[in-house]
Amino acid sequence: DKLWAMKAGLGWIGKNTLFVHPRLGSFCNLGELVTAAEMDSYDSPIPNQCGECHKCVDACPNRVLKIDSNNKSMLDARRCTSYHTIENRSEQLPESLRTNGYVFGCDCCQLVCPFNQQAPVSVEVSSERLQELETLPQADEPTFKQLTRHSPISRIKYYQWHRNLEKVQKSAL
Repeated sequence: DKLWAMKAGLGWIGKNTLFVHPRLGSFCNLGELVTAAEMDSYDSPIPNQCGECHKCVDACPNRVLKIDSNNKSMLDARRCTSYHTIENRSEQLPESLRTNGYVFGCDCCQLVCPFNQQAPVSVEVSSERLQELETLPQADEPTFKQLTRHSPISRIKYYQWHRNLEKVQKSAL
């Protein structure tokens, strides 16, 4: 989807390898509509506006972002906190993985992006919901499933949650 959004003139692929919209930053969801209808006009692609900024590259706790000689960014998912805390189904996380306190995913590269600093807040978590989520580390499996239902955290299994939590707790010592 991000390549089509870029070709449609909505933004560019940033050094964090994510789609970046000039006003919404990388905190946006992409969708597409496929049609056989003829279009009267097309938007021109927006040039990459990351320039010499390397904040996302420098912020990554596992140094997964690399810039090649053509100033194109590449991501090594085998070392990425988000990959390991969400997609990796193994019993143990790599010993060398730095989580920076994240139990699910990682937003280090997005949090430092200047285009995300101006992005409007789209979701606010109520204090009641925040209190529920704060009980997750002690939750049993049925409670975990109930509290994470309809949230991105439901993508992982209960054992992954505890594996990730254990890694974060060990790192804090």
